[in-house]
Amino acid sequence: MIIALTGATSNKVTASPLSDVTTDSGTGCYVPDGNDGYAFDSSCSWHVVIKRDKDANITEYRYQDHGTMPEGAPRPSRTISETYPLVLNPLGLGLATEITTPSGEYKSSFVFKN
Repeated sequence: MIIALTGATSNKVTASPLSDVTTDSGTGCYVPDGNDGYAFDSSCSWHVVIKRDKDANITEYRYQDHGTMPEGAPRPSRTISETYPLVLNPLGLGLATEITTPSGEYKSSFVFKN
């Protein structure tokens, strides 16, 4: 429990629960293969942030990754950015974004807020 003092000269003490935040990161994710599919990129880096309320319910889930399309995969002629609703079980509906560049760089994210 976190105890916060309120008031500059007051001795009043209040307790306020904080949400629990956990993070995780690693390597390896799926990136577009240029043929409407996905290929595994072992060097792709990813990061997750999960926030929970005092009852351990997930209130926010954020995922981000950054990788490279496979060698030889068709590349777009311009940067393509797509954002769309995505259901991620068991969380529910969130918002996903994928960005692909002519160099083959790929980034994606998923955000769920309850």
